[in-house]
Amino acid sequence: MSLLIHIGLYKTATTYLQWSVFRDPELGYTRVGDRGEMFEHIIFNQSIDWDAERSRAAFGERIAAAEAAGKVPVISDEHFMGPIGCSFYRYEYILERLRRMFPDSKVLMTVRDQEAILVSMYAEYVRAGGTLTFRRFIAQVPLRDGFDPEFDRTYLDYYSLLRTIHQYFAPEKVLVLSQNLLKENPEAFWEELKTFSGVQSDAVPCFDVFRPSQTLTYLALQRLLNFVTLDRKPNRRRIFLWRLFGFLNRRLPVRVFDQNIRRYQIREFRQSLRPYYVEANRNLREYLETTLGQKGRAMYQRLMFPDHLEAG
Repeated sequence: MSLLIHIGLYKTATTYLQWSVFRDPELGYTRVGDRGEMFEHIIFNQSIDWDAERSRAAFGERIAAAEAAGKVPVISDEHFMGPIGCSFYRYEYILERLRRMFPDSKVLMTVRDQEAILVSMYAEYVRAGGTLTFRRFIAQVPLRDGFDPEFDRTYLDYYSLLRTIHQYFAPEKVLVLSQNLLKENPEAFWEELKTFSGVQSDAVPCFDVFRPSQTLTYLALQRLLNFVTLDRKPNRRRIFLWRLFGFLNRRLPVRVFDQNIRRYQIREFRQSLRPYYVEANRNLREYLETTLGQKGRAMYQRLMFPDHLEAG
């Protein structure tokens, strides 16, 4: 069994895959290594004497045990593509390390249409203490000289990301799957993943993937709270404000506010970033068709990008 490397991206059902699929031996997988080990041996190890053989040895026994049991060993971490929303290219060294450690492995990249994933990333940014409006968040303008923008649009340029991945892993060893497919046709998602990774199991995972998220109104109130205090630890003032915002969230006409906020986010995305991602997706489609032929054409179609992110 070849090792499967799941490299993310963020906000593409990675947590579901890590905890409900790759940790379930009945489905034919064994996850080898936790996040701490990924950081220690691959991602954040900045030692000048970093050694691929030594780092591979940290996982070797567990990979061998999984293969001996007829399971597909998996390492999975969305940090393999760098921090959420940052330019991937300064973290390309991670791909080089993965190739040197596991040259015969297969690679899974999970994606999502750029409009939906960006809204989800912004919500994560606000929950982490961010104060920028959605317009400022996607503006590609650094907050201060010498700093990167909060969100770099190249992070969701799947064409450029995949071409970079193919520099380290052969195209036939890389599968791109979309959360859009998982949501609309989970059985097809599972069949593609199982076939690619070589799993020998008739079991089927639970597809109860998508949990209700916080309302956009609540997140707007949360952003205001972030101005009041930068201390993320619970304290009396924060607890009071959390409870107040929760009360307002239950009492206000949330559906109306959410609809207005959603329209605002869609408008800002389509004015600012839609042309860039339409071009990126067109390039991705042509690249997959050129590189993998009919298989690449089918892979692109399974990404199920909405029409407004497709070139004509």
